[in-house]
Amino acid sequence: MLPFMPRTLAISSNPITLKALFELAAPSHVLFGSDFPNAPHNAIQRFTDFLETYELPEETKRQVYSGAPLELFPRLKEIPDNARL
Repeated sequence: MLPFMPRTLAISSNPITLKALFELAAPSHVLFGSDFPNAPHNAIQRFTDFLETYELPEETKRQVYSGAPLELFPRLKEIPDNARL
């Protein structure tokens, strides 16, 4: 069983919810997730496009896309040779 960790899910795809999210949580506690393959491709693309154009500092985007996920799943820091492009 996994150790306890808070599990809060939020679909934050508009300026109001993202502003509230970053006022409440540090970027190191926010992860980007697409819900693939369950979410429709167009919904994933729309949210990804929105997040890319939303005015966030580059360091915050880095935390959301890779910093926080790598802290939560440190084994992902090592990419096997057969997974490299």
